[in-house]
Amino acid sequence: MLTYGGLALVASAFDARLVVRVVAIAWIAFCLCWHAFGFVKVPLGRESLQANRQWARKGPMGLVYFGAVLGIGLLTQMASPLVLGGALVAASSGVWWAVLYGTGFGAGRSLPAFSGAMAGLGRLDPGQLAARTISRRRTWATRLAGSAASLLALGLLLSAFR
Repeated sequence: MLTYGGLALVASAFDARLVVRVVAIAWIAFCLCWHAFGFVKVPLGRESLQANRQWARKGPMGLVYFGAVLGIGLLTQMASPLVLGGALVAASSGVWWAVLYGTGFGAGRSLPAFSGAMAGLGRLDPGQLAARTISRRRTWATRLAGSAASLLALGLLLSAFR
């Protein structure tokens, strides 16, 4: 929430919302192609970056740190280039919209991990649970959903130029 709001605040402060919107349009158009053709490797994805295990184990502040790294979504492995596209759209749309988007994104990003933890209680070891949560399977349904989300985002971004 704070990260996305901060991105929009920076874009507004430098009067760069139009430039960010044009970059967002180009990126979302790329996302449409990425999903439509079924690519797997996310460009600019952070596959090798992991949360610092020692910091994450530091009690309540460690939990805040770990949740922030995962919730932001831009600092860890991404399942789709739409993660970065959403940040660009948020930055180009104003602070309040970006804060709302960041809140929804963080909640949505944590939901699969939470539901996986609940479903896996006593039946899956932590390694299996993590593998199922971040699985990179691309089915026609995920490709269709990503393509539809890209088309919707493009429509919204282009409608601002009327």
